[in-house]
Amino acid sequence: MSEAIDQAEYERLLRLTENPPPGSKLAAAREAGVDLRQLVENLRLTPAERLQKAFAEAERRRELREGLHRAARRDLQRTLTKLAKELGWES
Repeated sequence: MSEAIDQAEYERLLRLTENPPPGSKLAAAREAGVDLRQLVENLRLTPAERLQKAFAEAERRRELREGLHRAARRDLQRTLTKLAKELGWES
């Protein structure tokens, strides 16, 4: 598929994901917790837009991960400094 889906196809797929046929792979995916609506929403985007969205999400997660690592290092440093003072290792 080289382009985004049209409105009619979007609505058809949305209805299908809201009420998937019993025993279908869609029903199994829904029961497993897959966000089928999000999949359909992504089909409204062109492939290039989907890539842009994926890269932006990857960048957001990288920044979040780096921020968490920085915070963990600060907390560890504070804890070690406090412990060293309590043990008399630091003046």
